[in-house]
Amino acid sequence: PEDVARVMENNRRRMEGEEISRVYEFRAVRKDGAVIEIEGSFDLIRRGEQVIGIQGIFRDITERKRIQESLFEQQKEQTIITLAGGIAHDFNNILLGVMGNAALLEDELAGLPSAKSLVKNILTSSARMAELTNQLLAYARGGKHRPEPSSVNEIIEDTLKILHGSLHSSVRVERHLDPAIWPVEADRTQMSQVFLNLFVNALEAMDMGGTLTVRTENVRHATLWHGPGAEQMAAGDYVHIAVTDTGVGMTEETRRRLFEPFYTTKFMGRGLGLAASQGIIYNHRGVIVVDSEQGRGSTFHVILPKSERCLATQSAPSPAATRHNGTILVVDDEETVRDVAGRMLKRLGFQVLLAEDGAAGLALHEQNRSKISLVLLDIQMDGMSGDEVFERMIEIDPEVRVILSSGYEETAVTTTFRCSEKIAGFIQKPYTMATLTRTIDEVLGE
Repeated sequence: PEDVARVMENNRRRMEGEEISRVYEFRAVRKDGAVIEIEGSFDLIRRGEQVIGIQGIFRDITERKRIQESLFEQQKEQTIITLAGGIAHDFNNILLGVMGNAALLEDELAGLPSAKSLVKNILTSSARMAELTNQLLAYARGGKHRPEPSSVNEIIEDTLKILHGSLHSSVRVERHLDPAIWPVEADRTQMSQVFLNLFVNALEAMDMGGTLTVRTENVRHATLWHGPGAEQMAAGDYVHIAVTDTGVGMTEETRRRLFEPFYTTKFMGRGLGLAASQGIIYNHRGVIVVDSEQGRGSTFHVILPKSERCLATQSAPSPAATRHNGTILVVDDEETVRDVAGRMLKRLGFQVLLAEDGAAGLALHEQNRSKISLVLLDIQMDGMSGDEVFERMIEIDPEVRVILSSGYEETAVTTTFRCSEKIAGFIQKPYTMATLTRTIDEVLGE
């Protein structure tokens, strides 16, 4: 109804001779009361030189507009995903410089407890920043992803233990966990992050107290839930996790925008948690859907495919060994990363060669191939990329051992490698001295 005056005014002006577009859009109300989008094409009716009326053809473009808006939202999301992944990768490079130098400095300050305490604060803050970059990478579906057959019941219980200290006495937690739950292929750290985000979201919705209910069950199909991505799930065996709160619920607007990055209803606003959770679930070939009604609480449904593998038995880790001889070539175009990696390796007892780009790395490798034990190679470099350098090194020396390094996770960057079976190892930035030592020991067989 609010568009009637605009349409009538446009028609009046056209009939009076003004240059008004003959095609424009407006809204109309159908007999059943539904509001639809209309594209109208209007032409003047003439009798000789006199304008005696106006006629139009109306087209219902509601579905076309819906598709256009959906495509726009997908393009916007993809842009944000690309931006988030790029930012996280750059942060990881920077964090390696901060964390690596702080760890080296901590060893130098062994006799100065007060100074060592300050360094520990730096390392703690850096670790928190690394967690944030992991959330960004998870949202970008490029986070560190190490799936293994896992029990969601165990992950839920472990996550609730972490949350225990934050639970108010007015909040009751109810568990209805199927003891015969099927295993799923899950990265336990990422899945714990998802559940933690869902639990915290539920607690914040229950300011006055209430009940947090967690339920798990095996389902034979995934057609009971409707939402973004649900139609993409094939019929099969799935594990269903439901997280329900008795809080304030959500408006339709909140539900529609809930998984947008940085969208939040919180006063101070964090807003990345649920977007990151959605990215993680999609990365696990699953779906996350929310049911909510204002004033009646919310339920988040997580649906994950059943694993065809059995749960792995936990074995005691073998003690890490440290190699104290040999030469390692570090190829990285980030000076800080190069310097920190070189210092770490020298601390472990290695001789170190440093190359600032792919061309320099190839030259050093060809000159020193007989004494180089392994190569630590960055994948994302300006000029000659890491995969090009890797292929050239393999051509020169098929037996060369190369550990690839990146701010992204392994599968996100190595899938395009033509000689992927020749990759000796992978380490994700930011890494610690312990992680670097363990990776090198595995490659060199120490």
